Amino acid sequence: MANFISIATTITGTPTLQLNTNAITHVAYVSATSVVLYLGTKILTLTVAGATTTSFYNAVLSAIVSPAGPILVPVVLPSGVTVTAAAVS
Repeated sequence: MANFISIATTITGTPTLQLNTNAITHVAYVSATSVVLYLGTKILTLTVAGATTTSFYNAVLSAIVSPAGPILVPVVLPSGVTVTAAAVS
């Protein structure tokens, strides 16, 4: 299992998000454009463009449980998918 995942974004000033997988307690598909990652007491809402969020959701889960063993596993975004916004609450 990966220790960290990286998610490429098109957000100005934040080209890549790096998240500790030990902090991720739950991943939820919440709408056609949003995926939420629960990080303990924090909630990270990612807005996705270019395709359904189901494919992005599956890519995040795949990276989290990657048996490859590297410390940092990139989330392989499906063709045409971009993360356009991230909000922490």
